[in-house]
Amino acid sequence: MKRLGLFILPLVLLVVLGCSANPPQIANEESAIVDPISNRQAESFLTGRWISTPDLNSDLVLDIMQSGEDYTYRFQVKSHIYEGEVTVYHDGILLEGIPWVSNLGDTMGVDDPEEIPTYGIDFVFENGNLLMQNHGNAMNYYVKIDCDERFITLVKETTQANTQVEMSETIEIGKLQIRDEVYYFHDIPYSGVVLGASHIIPEYADQSSEIETYEMSEGLFHGKYELIAPGRDIRGNYRYGKKHGEWRFMEDYAENVANIRHEIWQDGIREGEWLHFTYYYSTDSQEHYKTEVWENGSLVGGWTLGDRFDDELDDHILVTEDDWEGMRYEITIQVDGQPQKKVTMEQYFEYLDKYHFIPTVIQECVFPNATFGDVYHIVNKRNLHYLQSDIPLTDFIFSYNYGSITVTYEYKSEKHLFIEMLWVHSGGGFIVEIIEMENETVSKLSMFAP
Repeated sequence: MKRLGLFILPLVLLVVLGCSANPPQIANEESAIVDPISNRQAESFLTGRWISTPDLNSDLVLDIMQSGEDYTYRFQVKSHIYEGEVTVYHDGILLEGIPWVSNLGDTMGVDDPEEIPTYGIDFVFENGNLLMQNHGNAMNYYVKIDCDERFITLVKETTQANTQVEMSETIEIGKLQIRDEVYYFHDIPYSGVVLGASHIIPEYADQSSEIETYEMSEGLFHGKYELIAPGRDIRGNYRYGKKHGEWRFMEDYAENVANIRHEIWQDGIREGEWLHFTYYYSTDSQEHYKTEVWENGSLVGGWTLGDRFDDELDDHILVTEDDWEGMRYEITIQVDGQPQKKVTMEQYFEYLDKYHFIPTVIQECVFPNATFGDVYHIVNKRNLHYLQSDIPLTDFIFSYNYGSITVTYEYKSEKHLFIEMLWVHSGGGFIVEIIEMENETVSKLSMFAP
């Protein structure tokens, strides 16, 4: 009985071990991580280099990379290198496409078992490592990869260089390697602050340096972006490698004048109202001159100060017969240096409708029995608020700015007023001359577009 008992015990142990020797099971596909971006913990855990433990006789190196929402691998087993896609589950991963060395399946009672072609190497998560059972046993025989060990553990590679990355506050972007839009430092997706490639602007080298910084997480631009330099200031945010939220650009384009632009981004796509301003250092003021309306990356609307100014010219600047009884006028247009051409008012508006821009237009008007002041107020009434409400004094030249509109008054004689209005952004504007005569007053309005 003792021998029987001693005989039965090993048999029982053999049966138990044989039953537990099946390949480790992983969760089914319903539990797979389908949105890596929403599970940053899994992304941080997987990506990088995994190596075999020192007690393993075989040197194994597994690199896992992420591209968008997908994972790929590069697995080195001795002299063999396998590459393919990774399927991620909540409790393990599958390296797809790797052929098993051998799989005879259940060999109980089978004299001459046949090979079962099998592909894919599975690992389970255990204590922050990757664990695989590589060999089966006599009753369930298989060998997955060319390695003598039955159980294989891969650990995340940690080196002195990686520790330095974690401790470092900044790193130059040129020291990072980019693969599939992910930035790596010593094969580890970098997290921290990155210093841009250009630090010095030669013409400003004696004054200041250009400083460009990115915040980065898991190899992707994520967080604040800043570029500060003489004549330039750009600030915004990234989210998982794409522009997101409000961005602000300020860049000098002339002495004491800068352009300011406010942008809205939604995960790398233009969205909402983009506002453009001109900023004047001398007065610490800004003028809104353009709006773009974006919807899902497409420009769907907006306006420019030029559009509004053009509309105002069409609707208000040109003088009509209704403005003064018996008023007579002539209109001449000129396009691209061509000879001037006299047209009627109807022909002029037909031209605008056809070509959608304002040529150089000259309107000469005669106002019978009108005073100098009468004509000035007619022009001023049609001119919105750019001109002064009252006729200015007669013995000097003076100018003033209305945002980006510069208006200059000049008296060529006591009864000859010359007014020039220039629109800075396009070089367009108009000139008004008013000349008072004995029985009539003449005005000449010249409008020009860029």
